[in-house]
Amino acid sequence: VDYEAFASFLGKVRIDFPEETLRDIFMKSDTDRNQLLSFGEFQRFAEGYPTLLDSMFYRLHDHSIDVQQQEAVAAAKRMVATLRERESDARVAAVQAQRETEEQIHRLRNQQAEVMTCEARETDAKAVLEASIHEVERSQADVTTGRHGVVKAKENEQLKHMALLDAQRNVELVSNKVRALENDTVRAEERMREIERLLLEQQREVERHRELSLQARTELVTIQTVEQQACESVRSAEMGTRLATETLHQLETALATSQARERDCNQLLIAVREELARNMMARDQEEQELHVCKEKEAVKVTLEAEASKACDAQHEHAQALEKENLEHNVRRRQTEEKERPLLEQEVRLRLQRQNLEAEEARLRDEHRSFHSTTGRAQTPSVPTAGYNIHTAAVAPSLRQLNTEYHTSPMRGYYHSATSQLTPIPPSSVTGSPARRGLSPHIRRSSPPTSPRV
Repeated sequence: VDYEAFASFLGKVRIDFPEETLRDIFMKSDTDRNQLLSFGEFQRFAEGYPTLLDSMFYRLHDHSIDVQQQEAVAAAKRMVATLRERESDARVAAVQAQRETEEQIHRLRNQQAEVMTCEARETDAKAVLEASIHEVERSQADVTTGRHGVVKAKENEQLKHMALLDAQRNVELVSNKVRALENDTVRAEERMREIERLLLEQQREVERHRELSLQARTELVTIQTVEQQACESVRSAEMGTRLATETLHQLETALATSQARERDCNQLLIAVREELARNMMARDQEEQELHVCKEKEAVKVTLEAEASKACDAQHEHAQALEKENLEHNVRRRQTEEKERPLLEQEVRLRLQRQNLEAEEARLRDEHRSFHSTTGRAQTPSVPTAGYNIHTAAVAPSLRQLNTEYHTSPMRGYYHSATSQLTPIPPSSVTGSPARRGLSPHIRRSSPPTSPRV
């Protein structure tokens, strides 16, 4: 590990030592001065800075949890945005479905109005048809009556013709009788002139024949009067027959007109019924489409409600994650604030210890040099307890520092079981001190892990 990676890691876990302190720690751990920390050199660093090592380990763990929480919050926010879009789409679809339902209701109302109009037209057509039927019936009755009148007029005309023929026959008979009597009178007069002796008898007979002739003439005048009356009756009957015929023709024309109107009314009624049937079918279809539109509207409203509910739930979940991340960062900052003096004290004590070790090494070198110059190198030297007096004085302080660090209530904080994040085990981050083969005095038990949610 080079210095840039070492400093970058410490910056990532928010151990903000000054640049000089970081470089001094790195250079003192880099014993071979190749600007790289090997595994053995890192072991030396771990033995020299156990509190810093544990802080790096737990801060990396907290940093991983924070990253996971932030990723979870970002994913939750993205999901909220997606659900908002779905909710907006569902709302637009629901509004569109409501608009389509209203339009379908409007079309259905128009279709029902058309059906009612057709029903009214059908009623009117039925009334007109019934009036036409009654008019046709009246016309038929009038035509029947006219036909009977014509028949009666013709019968009366025939009777009048027969009476005229009878009168003409009577006139002809009377005329023949008058002519016969006149001839008899002429013969009688001739016989009277010839036979004077029979004058009186013949005169009486002539007188009688004259009276009979006068009676025949009177009867002829009467019969001629009857004939004239019969002719006038015939002419009157013929005129009545013509009037009856003309009336019958007019009635037949009116009957044909009524029948034509009846046929037109029937055709109009059939057309109106067909239109009514089409409108009723269209109305039924519009009702079915309205039912479908209402079902679609209900489905889209349900989808909108579900999307809104899911969006609210996801928003609450995102807020809960943000709150959890905020609480985690607050506790993390509190822990780091409490941990900072411990780290500074460890670095300071380590620096003092290194200075003491350097002083001790210098004293040993001077002692060896003294023995070499004085000739005491051949004599075994007796260990002096005074050489380690400073180290022995520093060791309790280091032990107390390590004890205070490990017994801190903020160290090794883990999230509750309601969190959806799984904490990274310490061994998966940098490896536990026991696995790295470090000194026993920096080993500690691994923090408990929370269950995966």
